[in-house]
Amino acid sequence: MTSRIACILLLVSVAGIAQVRAQQADARPGTQTGGCAADSTKNCPATVPAFDTPPTILHQVKAEFSDAASIQIKESGLTHFGAICILSVDVDTKGKPQDVKVVRPAPYDLNEQAIKAVRKYKFKPALKEGKPVEARIFIEINFQLYF
Repeated sequence: MTSRIACILLLVSVAGIAQVRAQQADARPGTQTGGCAADSTKNCPATVPAFDTPPTILHQVKAEFSDAASIQIKESGLTHFGAICILSVDVDTKGKPQDVKVVRPAPYDLNEQAIKAVRKYKFKPALKEGKPVEARIFIEINFQLYF
């Protein structure tokens, strides 16, 4: 039996979600939640300066269903399965993803598959006054499976 697997990767509106996230974290206006500098200590600040230009994806890797997840879904009798996993990703000044965390989980082992794929992404880093800065973005991974 063959199955058609589609996985759509979408970059969620960085500015909109970052603003909501900053409000939820009770951050100062004009800042965005984000990662810490490589040389920082455990007492890292809760926010980092906002950026002028958000990170952009230069290279993305498709998140795949694992064989185990595909089998479990098929055995459930479904003809179509869809799930969304939202990840928080700190992009460093070199455009590498750091500290990838699940914000909205997906069932089965799809969270791990999404994290595995996003760790292989390459980004153009965020810019503040023309200089690369660390930034936190949110990436939505949309899993679709058809039998």
